[in-house]
Amino acid sequence: MAKSSRVKGSTSLLDAVVSSPWAYVSLILISAVIFGRSMSFTIDKFDEESILGPNITYLTTTATLTDVMKRDAFFRSPGQNFYRPIQNVTYYIDARLGRGKPPAFFVTNILLHAIASCLLFRLLSDVAGRSGVTFATAVFFALNPLFVHAICWIPGRGDLLLAVFSLGAALAADRYAANGSLRSLIITSICTLLAVFSKEAGVILVVLLPAYIIARRGTSAEVLRRSGLIAGISALLAAALIVLMRLVITKPPEWKSFDPFNLIDNIQVFPEIAAKLFVPTLLQPLAGYTVEATIIGAIVLVIMILTQIRSGMERSAMIALAGLAWYVLFMLPGAMYTHRFGSAAYDYLEHRGYASSIGLFMMLPGAFILLRRYIPKRMLLAGSFVALLGYAVLGYQHAGDYRNQMNFYDRAIETNPNSSMAWFNRGQTRQDLKDVSGAIQDYEEAIRRHPEFVAPYVIYGKTLSEQGLVDSAIAVLRRGNGIDASIPYCALLLGNAFVTKNMFDSAAIWYDRELQRFPDTYDAAINLGVSHAKTGRWQQSIAAFTRAASIDPSIAQAFTYRGLAYKEVGDLTNACQDWSKAAALGDAGARQSIDQFCR
Repeated sequence: MAKSSRVKGSTSLLDAVVSSPWAYVSLILISAVIFGRSMSFTIDKFDEESILGPNITYLTTTATLTDVMKRDAFFRSPGQNFYRPIQNVTYYIDARLGRGKPPAFFVTNILLHAIASCLLFRLLSDVAGRSGVTFATAVFFALNPLFVHAICWIPGRGDLLLAVFSLGAALAADRYAANGSLRSLIITSICTLLAVFSKEAGVILVVLLPAYIIARRGTSAEVLRRSGLIAGISALLAAALIVLMRLVITKPPEWKSFDPFNLIDNIQVFPEIAAKLFVPTLLQPLAGYTVEATIIGAIVLVIMILTQIRSGMERSAMIALAGLAWYVLFMLPGAMYTHRFGSAAYDYLEHRGYASSIGLFMMLPGAFILLRRYIPKRMLLAGSFVALLGYAVLGYQHAGDYRNQMNFYDRAIETNPNSSMAWFNRGQTRQDLKDVSGAIQDYEEAIRRHPEFVAPYVIYGKTLSEQGLVDSAIAVLRRGNGIDASIPYCALLLGNAFVTKNMFDSAAIWYDRELQRFPDTYDAAINLGVSHAKTGRWQQSIAAFTRAASIDPSIAQAFTYRGLAYKEVGDLTNACQDWSKAAALGDAGARQSIDQFCR
């Protein structure tokens, strides 16, 4: 009797928590405890240094809300790829409130995850009833190690926003389908707008929201009418995103990374994310496909679908289909994307599983309900507690892999040694830490793993040149340029290497090649002018300096050098004009030339 009383007491306590606001408080606290350590992390891992690193000053000083919404996801104008204005706005707010310091960015990510966990609990309660089962499912979401990549890596912000607003849209759409209230329709529209403008994958809601409504409410004429209206509004918002994207992204890259045919190569991502949701030992910061994860994930998906259907939940088959559709459709855009350097970089990134996995969590309560038929309640409760505790420990530990760039790349190499990008980026990190020999080893390993991946050749060649190994540097840079001449700075560095050997004719050839490929490269233009000057080709030198001045007229150097070239051809009028411009820009040497030649 005593044992029975204790089980009943613990169950009653759980029921009391689940049915009270403490359920939501618990989810917020769990999110904070597991991922709160990220507030001491640096912002320098992978794309963090590209998105925020060079833009912190801009965001904290001159940026405005309107301006950040007119830029691409890397704050470039004209935009080159990815248009995510809501994400940009949140970065702007973080930078202003946190004065550009890292903690503010991580706090926002944790807060968004906590909100997503609470909204998921609310959605699961609508689908399967508010119970210990749905609460445990939401807790599993709140502490899941898979989501470290979305939460502890700042560029995962888009997926967090997408999940929050998609859940909000689904909840409001369900209420609109049930009662037809204008308030619910307005909330649905606002959440859909925010989801679509948080990340491009939000356009999936055009299909997903009507599918979810029908799965929940059936196919009566009124439900179909209301779901059609929501689909229409969502389609208009998706069209607005496409129009604005075309206005912002006016300088797209030459290579095409997004293509439906990429699905053929990326089909493994669907089972792999499912596997990592339940088997955290498979996690990889820069993921590569593995047979192990693919097989485990395929088994997981089959089991989840079967248990959902056999659970006996009301409309279980429809809920299973809605959950599966949510998972597949949100994964679809990412599966159509392949990095320019393919597997040399990564096959996929795990943050893409954040919003999509909500579909799998919609199916989990059915699995728990089925297990309760065969496993005693006390044993199931104890087993769930132990499992969740284990996942919490793993999640907390895995978050530590993201504390700084060195930890991140060490873990990336350990879990996916085939990623040349991981080796290459760790090499640059080592070089920043003055470990040049370690950096060289990493560059060589990156090249050995994927000889077609050109970026390591560029930095490796630059490093060799700085070490005085100029001939070796030229050999490495030539090899890289021969593989892919579209990589910037390779020809520029070759020109610089030939300059150190006083081979100015060869240097000029490479500077010219850099400018042919990348016309706005100031260093190539100014160095080309100097190389021509060294060989007495003054007219070519003047033309190169003129080009440099047009690329960046705020730099005095081009005017100073062009003035000297004009002097050499006897044109003191133009020389003095150039030196006057350079002097106005603060060049002391130009003032001396004016005093000497222009009085």
